[in-house]
Amino acid sequence: TQLEQVFTAAFGNDFLLDPTTPQGVLIQELAELFYNADMDGIEVMSRLNLNTMTGLFLDFVGAMRGVQRLNGTPSTLTVAITSNSNTLPFTIPEGQTFALNGGSEIFTINTPITISNTTQSIILYSTQRGETSAQVNDLLATNISNIINIVVTAVSQGKEEETDIEYRNRLRQRYTAAQGTIEFT
Repeated sequence: TQLEQVFTAAFGNDFLLDPTTPQGVLIQELAELFYNADMDGIEVMSRLNLNTMTGLFLDFVGAMRGVQRLNGTPSTLTVAITSNSNTLPFTIPEGQTFALNGGSEIFTINTPITISNTTQSIILYSTQRGETSAQVNDLLATNISNIINIVVTAVSQGKEEETDIEYRNRLRQRYTAAQGTIEFT
């Protein structure tokens, strides 16, 4: 067996493999333990019921099968910033926040941006995944005094994180399901 080969390789060809010797008994016991641990794992996995799994446990099982949950994406806004010409140029720092509808939704920038024109377009990223309620011509607010006005000129909707139901259905499509369980053997 493979286990006997490992012992022979480690201790040499004169290592006694006979099951009546202490070494043989050790090899036999180890083989049985490895087999039982393997079978326990297979039995647990065969009892996993996709119909009742949720959250992190469902993520764990999907990851074991190489299928990651889709995390979703943030919405983006293209906005036109109008600035006071007397204060140009100025830099909007990375992480600066912009509020929509009195703060109901927050957007930010990922890198510093230098504003050098009285009207300049930039892209803002939602701090949340999924769709935004923002529409073209909506106004945003920020605490940068150099900015007079921020108007939304384009909206690109993000996607929500995949729900347990959507993820479960994708797992079922990718792997054979037997009576509600994932086939692991």
